[in-house]
Amino acid sequence: MTDHQIPAQDGREPDRPTAPGTETTPIPPAPGAETTPVRPAPGAETTLVPSTLGTATTPVPPVPGAEIAPVRAAPDAIRLLRFGAVTRNAHRIHYDAEFARTEGLDGPVVMAQLHGCLLHRAATAFADGDPAAVRALGWQNRAPARPGDRLVVTGTVRAVDDATGEVTLDLEERLDDGTVCCRGHAVVAPPS
Repeated sequence: MTDHQIPAQDGREPDRPTAPGTETTPIPPAPGAETTPVRPAPGAETTLVPSTLGTATTPVPPVPGAEIAPVRAAPDAIRLLRFGAVTRNAHRIHYDAEFARTEGLDGPVVMAQLHGCLLHRAATAFADGDPAAVRALGWQNRAPARPGDRLVVTGTVRAVDDATGEVTLDLEERLDDGTVCCRGHAVVAPPS
């Protein structure tokens, strides 16, 4: 098994546009109620709870054990070829079925780094689409995935640092049959 540790980008893009789906939608207040705009914090669950301030919703901060939204992918042979080109990974086990079998595999396999990218995608989605909020990412590959396999990354909040607000996520990628392809973690910065 290989351990992978990838430090995330530092800094944020200036004047970054709002991530899709995070825009604030005005809700008419109850007669006589004061209004306070509420926008969910990046990574916050969007569970709706009654508010005493006249707003319709209040974001619930992440708590240990809370599940994150799943990320799904089904990398095919073309995606593997393109990913290999971009990452300069030309190892034949990723595209040559005959060669992969000489290496003891059933056929071509998904690159370890692509598994990591899917975990990063899940952490980025948790951070409302901000890849710079992912401060650390690590994973271990457990089982191979093949072109066309449907993968799903799920996760839970492991911890929330009271001092910094950083959220640690436990992440897992599985095949449709339940086979665990990789397990990892990510540290996500709080909203600025």
